[in-house]
Parts: sequence; C-alpha cells; structure tokens
Amino acid sequence: MSELVDKDTGEVMQVADTADPTLQQMITTYIALRDKKAEIVKVQKEVLKQYNEAMDEIALFLKGWLGKQHVNAIGCDAGVAFIRRTRSATIADTQLFREFVIENKNFELAHFTANKDAVEGYISENDGKPPPGTNFRVYEDLSVNRK
Repeated sequence: MSELVDKDTGEVMQVADTADPTLQQMITTYIALRDKKAEIVKVQKEVLKQYNEAMDEIALFLKGWLGKQHVNAIGCDAGVAFIRRTRSATIADTQLFREFVIENKNFELAHFTANKDAVEGYISENDGKPPPGTNFRVYEDLSVNRK
C-alpha cells in the first residue's frame, strides 16, 4: 500500500499498490478515492457559489446597462462585456412537426439521428448487419459499486 496525501488538509489515504494488488485492495481503494473526489467536488461547489452569485449580479447589471444604452458591447482596458445571442428550437408537438416537415418537404428543418435501441434490434435480426447508412458501436467502461 502507498499513501496519497491531501495537500490542503494533510489527510493521508491508503492507496493499493498497482504492482501486486489484491482485488479487495483495488476495489476498496477505488471506492475510497471516488468518495474523496465527491467530497472535494461538494466543498468546491459551496466555495464557488459566492463567486457565481457575485458574477451573476454583475452580469445582470451590465446586461441592463447595455440595454439602456442600446448597444451590444462595451469595453475598457480590462476587457469587453457583450451580449451573446444563443438560439433554441425545440419540438412542442412531435407528430405535428413531423407531418409538416414531410408534407412540405422541408427536411432542412429537422435533424434525424439513428435510434440506438432500434438499430441494435435491427442488427440482431439481420445477421449482424446494421441498417444502411448507419454506424453502430458498443463502448465499455468500468463501474465500481459499493455493496
């Protein structure tokens, strides 16, 4: 076993050596590291909360000021504040939208993607061949659960 030392708190955590670890050591260490990481993230979120709130207040003021001045940007030696426009288009009624796109041949209004569950089913039923024009991959990752 080796040690992992938290620079801020001085807390020492035992870490399984990767040279010749037991399964018990590796899983126990993995869970302990994941728990410590979650603890650090939680503390960090709390610390950052006050910064985010202060920045939100300033952003609200600057956005209001820009609006009153009827300008989209203002700059100084320190930097530039500007209005950034983002867009969103969501579907309120799937059936209505689908019918409109097909009837009017406005296919540029839609973004079609392959349904991974349906594609996997198709592959299973068709000798491992995917539908024409599709790619299908399965990715594997490790999960470690506590008992």
